Amino acid sequence: MRYLGYANECGEAFAAWLPPFGVPATYGVAAVYVPADTFGKAIHANKEKGIDEDVIVGLDTVTWQMLASVFWPGTFIRIVVNATNLLVSKLSADLSLDVGGLDAETTEKALPTSIGLMTIPFVVKPIDKTIDWAMEESVT
Repeated sequence: MRYLGYANECGEAFAAWLPPFGVPATYGVAAVYVPADTFGKAIHANKEKGIDEDVIVGLDTVTWQMLASVFWPGTFIRIVVNATNLLVSKLSADLSLDVGGLDAETTEKALPTSIGLMTIPFVVKPIDKTIDWAMEESVT
């Protein structure tokens, strides 16, 4: 179930290949993970510490998950993909982007997608740590 949380990052990376509803749909898939994790942690807190604790844990979890699993990672990957698109559009005027048997148009779409996908593993921990810190300093 945890991997559903990465759907929006993949959607942002594959934006050039998806139909117009594709990227928003991946945010919907990622958002399905949030209540699943929230309810799971709240139920566990209820069993361990009672009803007062499950509400607190639930609110904390839903806030953390929306920020760390949906909003910030998708935004960051979108920025990386858009920056790569800008760079590729500047380079394509000066260089031939026919690479490995792919035509220039396919390469122009594949490079931002590849870089976006390669970025995902490197942003997870920094985003999680930042959200942990922000939550501890504010809401939690």
